[in-house]
Amino acid sequence: MANDGETMRVTPAADLLAGGFFLCWAGAGWWSYLGHDRLRQSLFASVDPGPALLPLITLWLLTGGGALIAGQGLWRLAMGRREGIALPALRSHLVPAAFATSMLLAVLALRALGFVTVSFVFCLVWITALSAPGRVGLRDHGFGIALAAICAAAITWSLHAVFVQLLLVQLPG
Repeated sequence: MANDGETMRVTPAADLLAGGFFLCWAGAGWWSYLGHDRLRQSLFASVDPGPALLPLITLWLLTGGGALIAGQGLWRLAMGRREGIALPALRSHLVPAAFATSMLLAVLALRALGFVTVSFVFCLVWITALSAPGRVGLRDHGFGIALAAICAAAITWSLHAVFVQLLLVQLPG
């Protein structure tokens, strides 16, 4: 990977290494999955697909993703393209990283604060944070925060209704 200022450039060799990394993890997972007879037999032993479904989905995603990344590197090498593909600047990944961190914190806070409180605060914060200043103006006007609170409440109520009343899932708090 070469760095020229704001963007990162990924070479075909980096694609091959990244694809190989994911394929190695997939290989270890397949080895474990195929060696566990009881897990494999649970896949469609009843109406419920059983505990084997999630590892199977994960393994197929790892295998497919690793193969696609490695295949892209091989294709670029075969075509003689040794220059790197430009990636966005590293700081453009801050919002997704903050979102993932806040989701983890929300999960950790669920037992202590309850589903309704955590999901309302989560939605309110992210609706406000992701609103474009100048367009909707959630950060600029008092009614914007009220609108964000109404939307957060509607999302929270909808999620609660779907999980508790429709799917009969017991939520914390």
